[in-house]
Amino acid sequence: MKGYDKVIFVSKGNTFSSPLVEAIYRDKAPNWLPESMSRGTVVLFSEPINPKVNVLLSSHDINISNHENSKQLERENIGQDTLILTMTFSDKLKVIEDLGVSNNVYTLGEYIEDDADISDPFDPDETLYDKFFEEVAEKIEKVILHMEAEYHENDDDAKDVNNKELNSKDMEVS
Repeated sequence: MKGYDKVIFVSKGNTFSSPLVEAIYRDKAPNWLPESMSRGTVVLFSEPINPKVNVLLSSHDINISNHENSKQLERENIGQDTLILTMTFSDKLKVIEDLGVSNNVYTLGEYIEDDADISDPFDPDETLYDKFFEEVAEKIEKVILHMEAEYHENDDDAKDVNNKELNSKDMEVS
C-alpha cells in the first residue's frame, strides 16, 4: 500500500454520508487496512448523526460504533500518511484551502475512478435511502479493492527490488 496509516471520510456536516461510509468501510474492510474515521468540513457545533443513518446501518446489520455526533475535521486528525476521501469536490477544496493539505486528498469518486459525487439524499421516499446505501456500499467495496491493489502492487515492487539485489549479488559471486 502507499503506507496509509488512516483513512478519513469527509463530508460537509458529518451527520449523514461520511459516518455512513465510515461504518460500511469498517464493516467490510479487512483488519490489515488502515483504521478509519469520519469528519466534517463545516461543523459549527456537534450534532447527532441523522437517525436514518442508524436505521440504514441496522437494517444491514452494521454497527455505527462510537460515532454518535458530528465532528469537525482538524489539522491534528491528519498525518503525513493519512488518506482523505471526501464525498464531494467542494469538500475536497475546503480541506485543501482551509487546512493546507493536498497530499492524499481525493474525492471518493476520484479515488475509484468514478467522477460522481456522493450527496446526501433528502427525500421522504424511504426507498431512495436504501438505493443510496447500496450505491455507497458498492463504492466502498471499490475503495477497499483499490487499497488492496495498491498494497499488493507495492508488495510486488518490494519483491522485484529484493530479487534484483539478489541477482546482482549472484553475478558478483560468479
